[in-house]
Amino acid sequence: MQWLLLALASMFLQQSFVTIGKALPSILAPAVFNDLQIDTSWLGVYVGIIAAVALTVQAGCGSFIVRFGSLRVSQVSLFLTGVGLALAAPGLIPVMVLSAVAIGASASSTPASSHLLGLYSPSKYAPLVFSIKQTAVPVGLLSAGMVGPILAEIYDWKIALLTIAGVCTIFSLLLE
Repeated sequence: MQWLLLALASMFLQQSFVTIGKALPSILAPAVFNDLQIDTSWLGVYVGIIAAVALTVQAGCGSFIVRFGSLRVSQVSLFLTGVGLALAAPGLIPVMVLSAVAIGASASSTPASSHLLGLYSPSKYAPLVFSIKQTAVPVGLLSAGMVGPILAEIYDWKIALLTIAGVCTIFSLLLE
């Protein structure tokens, strides 16, 4: 049971941080677009790139999860989220495309965490375990919506992105 709780806590936090990373650029978009003086409609392109890459990654990540392990793929997902946020911080449009690609590539976090929890969860607890894990998504959205604007207001949007990038990167190392 202790391994199940450790796996659940780890995957809950991993899923929360990846969700924060995916949501944060959109939450900070008004400040980013105002600072860069570009049209806000470009947010749709950024989100579209994330979604297209995520779709491709999720469709093909199963063999990577089996080959490299759920935990390693979860770590890589967190690291890619951190890299994607850090790439967005300079505010350079061509680099923002790479940012969206990196964040979209972190989409293997959900199948990887599900695979890991499936290994440790007895069938009688599986619905509860997977429900708890999935609540990490709204927790991540809530956290991004609260923390992002506060960091952007106190410091600026670049520091907000870099702060969450750092947290994602550190947590990817802690999962080791």
